Amino acid sequence: RDYPPRARAEGSLATLPDGGDCYAATLRAQTSLRTNPDSVMRDARQELEDILRQAAPPVRQFTGETNTARGIIQLRSAPAFAFPTRDSVLAAYRAMTSIAATKIGRVVAKLAPESITVSPYPAFQERANLPPQYLRAPDDGSRPAQFLVNLARTERMAVANPVAHEAH
Repeated sequence: RDYPPRARAEGSLATLPDGGDCYAATLRAQTSLRTNPDSVMRDARQELEDILRQAAPPVRQFTGETNTARGIIQLRSAPAFAFPTRDSVLAAYRAMTSIAATKIGRVVAKLAPESITVSPYPAFQERANLPPQYLRAPDDGSRPAQFLVNLARTERMAVANPVAHEAH
C-alpha cells in the first residue's frame, strides 16, 4: 500500500535524471564499448523483429498460431509442448549434454569436453524457479563440474539453449 503510489510509471533509466548517461555507463561497463544507447536499442529492436520473422513459419507449423509472439507463449507453456514427467526433463538434459560434449570441439577450438554431471536442483532451490546453472569443478578435483536443472520447468524448447550456454 505504501510503494505503488510512490512508484514511477516508467521503469526505464531514461526517465531518471541523467538516466541516459547511466545507461551508457552500464553498457560501457558490461561491454567495454563507448556506444550510443539509442543505437543499441534500435539494433536490439531490429534484431527482435528479424528473429520473430524467422520464427514465424515454424511457430505457425507447430502451433497453428499466426501471431508469432502468442505462438511462442504456447510453445513455452502448452501441455502439448511440455515434458510429461520430471524424469523426462532430467533425461532430456542429460541426452542434450551428452550430444553437446561430442560437438564442443567443433565450436570452440582447443577445448576438450570436461566431465560433467547433470543433476536436479534440491527441492528448496527448485521452488525458487531457478534456471539451469553450471557449477565448475573444484580445483582439487573432488567432484566433476555440475549442471543443475530445475525439473519443475517442463518446457521442451528450453533445453538446448541452457545446455549450450551453461553446460559447455
